[in-house]
Amino acid sequence: MPDPNPIQTLDVDNDASFYLARIRQIDKIVQAPVKTLIGLSERQSATEDGSGSQMAELYLPTWISPELKPENEDNRLTQAICGGTLQRIWRLRRRFQWLDKKSVLKLKKVRETLKASFTPSTPGDFYECAQLLDSKTFGGLNPLTASQVFRILLDAGEDYAHSGIGFLAFFAMIWPLSRSFPNRLTIGARIEPWEVTAYVTAKCLLPIRKLQGIIARRAQLYDDIANNLRQLARTADRDNARDLWLFNIELDALRANLSHLSQLAINKKTFTECAESIAASSKQQQLGNQAVYANVLESLKKALEEIKNKSEQVLLDARTIVDLIEDEIVKPLRPRKGKRKTLAKKIPFDSLTKTLHLRFAAEYLNNSLYRADLAEAAYKSIGYCRDALSELEAACKICSNPKVKSVDSLSLQEPILQALTSLGDANRKVKDVLNRPVKDAALWCRNVVDREIAHASAENFTDFDPSELVSAIAVAVGWNLMSTRLQVSDAVTKAIAGARKDGSWRSGKPFYSPDHASGIWAMTSDIVWTLTSAMEQFPGVRDADQELFNFVNWLERTQISLPARYPVQAGETDQKPTDPLAPPEQSARDYVGWASERLRDRSKIHLGTTALSINALLEVRDLAEYRLWELCKKRFSVLSIDKPLREIDPVDLGAVHSQRLHRHLEQMAYRARVNHEDAKYSLVLHGPPGSSKTKLAEALSVEMWKFSNRWGPKETRLIRITPADFTRLGEDRLDSEARAIFDLISGVRAVTVLFDEIDDLLRQRNANDERPRFMDLVVPAMLNRLADLRSACPRQEISFILATNYVENIDSALIRIGRIDASIPVVYPDFASRVAIIISETNKNLAKDKYKDKAQTRTKITDFLKSGEQYKEIASRTAAWPYLALTSLCGSLVDKIMDTWSVSDREAAFKKVLDDGIAEYHSGFSLPDYEPRLERLERRSQELLNEYCHHIISQPREASDCLALLDRNFKLSKINASVVEHLNETLTTVLKSRSNSK
Repeated sequence: MPDPNPIQTLDVDNDASFYLARIRQIDKIVQAPVKTLIGLSERQSATEDGSGSQMAELYLPTWISPELKPENEDNRLTQAICGGTLQRIWRLRRRFQWLDKKSVLKLKKVRETLKASFTPSTPGDFYECAQLLDSKTFGGLNPLTASQVFRILLDAGEDYAHSGIGFLAFFAMIWPLSRSFPNRLTIGARIEPWEVTAYVTAKCLLPIRKLQGIIARRAQLYDDIANNLRQLARTADRDNARDLWLFNIELDALRANLSHLSQLAINKKTFTECAESIAASSKQQQLGNQAVYANVLESLKKALEEIKNKSEQVLLDARTIVDLIEDEIVKPLRPRKGKRKTLAKKIPFDSLTKTLHLRFAAEYLNNSLYRADLAEAAYKSIGYCRDALSELEAACKICSNPKVKSVDSLSLQEPILQALTSLGDANRKVKDVLNRPVKDAALWCRNVVDREIAHASAENFTDFDPSELVSAIAVAVGWNLMSTRLQVSDAVTKAIAGARKDGSWRSGKPFYSPDHASGIWAMTSDIVWTLTSAMEQFPGVRDADQELFNFVNWLERTQISLPARYPVQAGETDQKPTDPLAPPEQSARDYVGWASERLRDRSKIHLGTTALSINALLEVRDLAEYRLWELCKKRFSVLSIDKPLREIDPVDLGAVHSQRLHRHLEQMAYRARVNHEDAKYSLVLHGPPGSSKTKLAEALSVEMWKFSNRWGPKETRLIRITPADFTRLGEDRLDSEARAIFDLISGVRAVTVLFDEIDDLLRQRNANDERPRFMDLVVPAMLNRLADLRSACPRQEISFILATNYVENIDSALIRIGRIDASIPVVYPDFASRVAIIISETNKNLAKDKYKDKAQTRTKITDFLKSGEQYKEIASRTAAWPYLALTSLCGSLVDKIMDTWSVSDREAAFKKVLDDGIAEYHSGFSLPDYEPRLERLERRSQELLNEYCHHIISQPREASDCLALLDRNFKLSKINASVVEHLNETLTTVLKSRSNSK
C-alpha cells in the first residue's frame, strides 16, 4: 500500500519529474542519429551487380565526413552493429512519437534489406558465408563479427538463425570458447592473436543466451497450444452453456498463442495464417463445436506440414555448411592418422589464412600444444554444431510424422497433440545442447567478476578493467551465477569506479591487439549498454543510476552534426540526387551522430559508435521508465491478481460469444498487443455494486501486456487510483495533484490503470451542482488529461479503465471517443450464467473435505438437483442477484440439503431450504434501483440506457420476456417519454445483437 505521508508524496512527484525529464532528454538526443542511420541505410540498399541488375544490399561506411569520401570497403562489423540497432528500432517503433510514418516505411524497407545483406546469394556457398563474417580489422571468422551478425540473424527469425550462415556464425563463436591454450583455467573467447577477454566472451555468450530464451519460449508455446487442444477436445462434444463458453474462450487463447508463436517460428506466415483461420472458424458456431474443432485440427495439420517443408529447406542449407566447415576447417586442422604432436605440424596455416583470412598467433605456430588445441577445439565445436543440427532435424521429422496424414479430421487429434508435445521437448533439447559449449566460459566470467572486484577494492587501477568487469557481470547474471541483489550491487559499485566525472568511462585493457603493441578498446557506449542490460534482472540495484545519467549528459554534449556532404573532387561531376552518401532528404537534414571518444578526430561521425550510443540510450531510457513504475508502487495501490480472464465466471452466457464481455476484453488485449489499427486501450466499466468490475480490470491487466518488451521483471502491472490519490494534499491542490498523477502514469510502460470510484471528479456540470467552485475547473482539465493519456497508450503500452456505479454522473465529454474507446455495461449474471454458476458452486461445495465420507449421499443430491428443475428454479428466484450473494446462497443450500436429506418429502424439503436461503441472503443486499436514476436524467445518457437494458435482459429466463418486463417497470414510473422511447429502441438493438453471431 502507498504511504499517505504528504512529504513522501512530494518526493515521489519530484523524482517522477526527474525521470520524465530524462526520458524527454533521451528522446531528443536519439531522434536525429536514428533518422541519420535510417536515411543512410535506405540509400545504401541499391547497388548494381555485374549484370547491371539491381539487388538489395546494405552498405554503411565506417565513418562519414563532410570533407572526405570514406573508403569503399566492406566493414561487416559496423554494418552488423548498425543493422542490429535498426532492427531494435523497428521492434520498438510504436514507442517513439517522433518516428513518423515516412521513417517507419523506410525502416521497414531497410529491415528487409538487412536480411538479404547478411545471407549468401547462393544457399550452401561456404566461402560467401565466410566472407559475410570477415573483417579487415579482426580477420576471418572472428567471434566479434560473428556475434554481431548472429544478432542480426536472431532478430530476422528462426529461418535465418538456423540456416547455414547461422551455423557458421555459431561455429565462429564457440570455436574460441572451446580453446584451453595456454591456460586451461582461462576458458573464454579471444580474437587471434590476442588473449582471452571477458569482453569478447560476453559478445559470444549473450546472443547464445538470447537464442536459448527464444527456444524456451517457443517450447512453452508448443506446450500451451497442446493444452489448448486438450481443453477444446474436452468441451467440443458438450452442449451446455458454460462448456460452449469454455470452448470459445479456448479458441481465443489458441489463436493468441499461435499469433505469438508466429513471431518465433521458422515460417512466420504459416502460424499467422493458422491463427487467422482459427479466428474465422470461431465465427462459424452454427456448424457446431465438433465441426469447428475439426477445422482447427485441419489448420494445425496444414501448418505443421508447411513448417516441415520450410525446415527441410533451411536445415538442408545448414547441413551443407556444417559439412563444409568440417571439410574446409576441421579436417585440415585435425588429420585422422598419426601421432597428435607430429600431425599438428602439418596444419596448413598458410592455406587457411589465405582462403578464409583466419588469423593465428605467430609466436605459437611452432608450438605443438597450440596447434593441437586449435584442432581439438574445432573438433569439439563442429560436434556441438552437429548435435544442435541433429535435434533440429529430429524436430523437423516430428512435423512430417506420417500418422498426421489422416482422412478423418477428428482422428488427427492424438497425432497432432503428440507432435506438438514432441516439438516442445525437441526445442528444450536444442536449448540444452546450446548450453554445453558455453557453460564453462560462463563460469570463467564469474571468476573474472571476483578478480576485477579485488582489483577495484584494492584500488589497483593499473590492472582494473571496467569493460571486463561489466562484461563478466552480464554473463554471470545471464547464467544465474550471480543470484542475489547484494552480489550484483557489490559488483556494480566496483564497476562504476571506471566512470569518469564527465560521463565517459576509462578504457582499461584492450580487447584486441594484432601486434602486442597497438590495441582496440571497448567504447564507453558499449560498456554502458552492457551494464544496463545486465541490471535488468536486478532492477532494484540503483548504484549506477547517477553514472548512467551522467553518461546521457555526456552524449548530449559530444553529439556532432555534419552540415553537408563531402565536396566534389577534382575531375568529378556534380553529385546526382541518388548519391548514396547524400544526407537524408537531400541535405534537408544534417548527419547527426558521435565520433569515437578513443580518437581525437571530431570531424567524422563513426557509425559503429553512433549505433552503440543509440542502444545505450535506449537501455537507459528503459531503466528510467522502470524507475517510474517503482514510483507508481510507492504512490498508488498496486493490485494483486487473483484470477486470469478465463477463470472469471461469465455473466452473459445468454449472448452469442462474439457479443460477450470476455470476448470484448480478450479482443481488446489481443489487438493492443499486436498494435492493431483498431486497438482499444481505454474503457468505462459501469454497473451496479458487486458486479465484478474490479475483478475484470485485474484479469484484463494479465492479458494486455504479457508479451511486452519492457525492462525489468515480467510482472503484471495494475495500479488502482481513487479520489484519495487526488485529494491527499487537500482539495485546493487537487488540480496540481491530478497533473502530477497523469504525468507519472503516462511515462510508465506496460501498465493497466484502474480509476476506481472517481465519479465525483468527473461529474456532470450543471447549475444546481453544490460542489465547491474550484471543482468546476477540474472536469475541463480532466478532458485534456484523459485525451493526453489516451494518446500515450499505444506508445507506452498503457490501458486504463474507469470503473463507476453511476455512469450518468460522469461528464459525457469525458467518455467520448478520443478519450474512452468503449463503454461496457457490467451487470449481474443473466439466467444462463446463473444456472452455470449454481451448478459449478454446488458441485464445488459438495466436493469439500467435510463431505468426503458421504460420497453416496453427494451422488444422490447431485442426481436429485439434475433430475428436476431445481437448478433453474434457483436461477429464476435469484434474478438481479450479485455474484457473491449467489455463490454464498449455493454454499448454504448444500449444507442445508445435506442436513435434511433423510426426510421423505425431498421436494418439499428443498423448497423450504430454498425459501429460507432466499430470505436470508436477499436481506444482505439491495436490488439495483434504476427507475429514480432514469427519472432524474436531465440529458440523455446512452451509457445508462445500455446498462439498464442489460439489467433487464439479465433477469428473465427467456429473452422474449424482456420487453414485457420493461413495460411493467415503467407503468408506475415518472420517466420521461422520450427516455422510454430510447430505452425500447436500445433494448431491441441489444437483444438483436446478443442473438446475432455476425
